[in-house]
Amino acid sequence: RITGELRLPPGSGPFPAVLLVHGSGGVTANVDLWAREFNGIGVAAFLLDSFTGRGLGQLITDQSQIGQLNMIYDAYRALDLLSKHPRIAPSQIAIMGFSKGGFVALRSSMKRFQRMYGTPNVEFATYLPFYGGYCETSFLEDNEVSDRPIRMFQGEKDDFNLAEPCRKYVERLHTAGKDAQITIYPGARHAFDNPTYPAVL
Repeated sequence: RITGELRLPPGSGPFPAVLLVHGSGGVTANVDLWAREFNGIGVAAFLLDSFTGRGLGQLITDQSQIGQLNMIYDAYRALDLLSKHPRIAPSQIAIMGFSKGGFVALRSSMKRFQRMYGTPNVEFATYLPFYGGYCETSFLEDNEVSDRPIRMFQGEKDDFNLAEPCRKYVERLHTAGKDAQITIYPGARHAFDNPTYPAVL
């Protein structure tokens, strides 16, 4: 059983929402900080936990414990749940993920996975992957993505999830007529938004 924590801003809503998908370390400080930031501007945050229900604490030392496609499935179940919540605006739910969760945020935009895992007529409003595209891996039909905005954020010096393959993937999506952009932060490394991590891992 997969769980999550819904944090609502003050007011009665319905609110736009962001589904936050953690990385290999689980729900860490950066996920909490993003939730607080979103609540502060009147946006609900749903912190999805793909690990605890599976008896996992972290995947940093062993990535094979859960596949990324499992986490895409989790994200679509969370979207389905959120879209039915009376205080959430169903057409205004974005997905934002970090590292392994960034892969989920990017690849959940693929129409093939939407058909496999999604609910008809329910789609994320925006896709926001942070340092986690794993773009050097190609997938069948990976140019066939949502028409909704895809905004990627990568660190120039990230040597775990490389920025250059993601830049090339965004170019491919542009060629396919998709609304995709990438921002590459000079000097930034992996997990650049997590204040509890050292500057260099």
